[in-house]
Amino acid sequence: MLKAIGNYEILKVIAEHGPTTICLARHKKLKRKTFLKIFKSADTSLLKRFEREAQIVSELNDPHIVSIYDFGEENGLYYIAMEYVEGGNLKEFLDSNPLSPEQKLELAYKITEAVAVLHKKNFIHRDLKPENILVDQNQNIKLTDFGIAFNEALHRMTTEGSLLGTPLYMSPEQINNLPLTPASDVFSLGIIFYQMVTGLHPFEAPRIGEIFSQILTKKIDDLTSYSEKFPDWFLNLIQKMLEKEIDQRPGSTTEILNVFQKNLKIESSTSAQEEAEDEIKKVNVLFVLGTAAFVFILALFIWWFWNTEANNPANEPKTSLVDSLVTTPLDTSQVLTINNNANQAQFPSSETNSDHILHQKNHGVSNNDLQLITVMIKTNPWCRVYLNYQLVDSTPMLKPLKLKPGEYVLGLQNPMFPTYTQKIKVEPGKNNEFEFKLDSLFSRLDLQVLPWGDVYIDGKYLGKTPLQKPIYVTREKHILEIKNDYYGTYSDTIDFSRKGRVQKLIALKDLKK
Repeated sequence: MLKAIGNYEILKVIAEHGPTTICLARHKKLKRKTFLKIFKSADTSLLKRFEREAQIVSELNDPHIVSIYDFGEENGLYYIAMEYVEGGNLKEFLDSNPLSPEQKLELAYKITEAVAVLHKKNFIHRDLKPENILVDQNQNIKLTDFGIAFNEALHRMTTEGSLLGTPLYMSPEQINNLPLTPASDVFSLGIIFYQMVTGLHPFEAPRIGEIFSQILTKKIDDLTSYSEKFPDWFLNLIQKMLEKEIDQRPGSTTEILNVFQKNLKIESSTSAQEEAEDEIKKVNVLFVLGTAAFVFILALFIWWFWNTEANNPANEPKTSLVDSLVTTPLDTSQVLTINNNANQAQFPSSETNSDHILHQKNHGVSNNDLQLITVMIKTNPWCRVYLNYQLVDSTPMLKPLKLKPGEYVLGLQNPMFPTYTQKIKVEPGKNNEFEFKLDSLFSRLDLQVLPWGDVYIDGKYLGKTPLQKPIYVTREKHILEIKNDYYGTYSDTIDFSRKGRVQKLIALKDLKK
């Protein structure tokens, strides 16, 4: 065990997460306790994320955020010295302190107030969970662990398509790799509030795939049975925070904070100061405007004095100026028109059509003359469902799609498998239920190469061995190539049509001449 680093002596190891170790430490000279986060990895992207955490916390500089005392490096180890919070995280606090509903409401408000600090400064935490919310001995809230926090002013440090966050607290848009907004944190916070009310997690499941499926599709249980303990406005707020669609959720915790303040009739710790500052600003603005108005009136009077009515034609018609700014309300009806064009690009991550009504183009036939047909897509495991390259739902579906008759390009996406595409035909008077098992659609290739090589399947580069995940291919013939400048190129045509799994051990040294 490491005994010291920089100016800090390590008292004990609290937790280890991959290349990161969390320790309780003490400054050698100041004798001040601190949390020490030590990072060891040669991965430059992870190192940048670690450095960025220090920058984010330093920039926030707020009582609701765990402060950073120091950042440094010693013998290839990077460390962040953070404020020591006497107490524990939210999970530990709730487990050891039975709270009344009123106390839980007050705690929920304080947590919202802390997260609102991030949102007001355009940060998204992306990993809100009870373990990252600290509660001190006075029940004050401090947020921590900003390793994956994101600000629109910063560049992404993650590779495209990678998932960041804790699965149990992810928002639907995180799972679907859609652009994130503060509403993603709102969803995670909704899960935490749900647990504070019920003592249960709304999307608990034994496997990650099942967790994702429930977050994407499961409607949370009704909370009205808790209305004797908690006010209806709070239970309704949780319901809204856990809406699947972003536009149906509060946009950020600042909106939630307003709901708390309105119903609890309390002010945030900074609101009084902000109001005082606003009053000063208003007085200054009024003074400037008043002075400007006086000067303007004086100038107008002088101008009028030199330009009497005698200088103007007596019968000149008088005209008035009218502000003709007209605002036209936008048409918010959502009608998704699907174009049957198989030559379009890969399936994008677009917004889900909440009505699930897709209109297929039918030349010479009016849409009104065609009957909508219910269509169910079933998959194992869960998948995002695309029709003609547009995202329409995720499995398991809560309700069928409503489609016009015709042919559609169906696409299925799951992070563990390649995108699967197939044309389906929707016909009236038939059972339009389509079921797919991805395990039976793809074969798995486990590849080991000695000493190493660049891997190509059908000419497409997949990476350098050792690969971080198995290769999945469609059940047909594929050309495998392993290239190494020092040992030559290995090439083989493999027939996967009847094989669910293929294991290959390739020793390139045997090819050396």
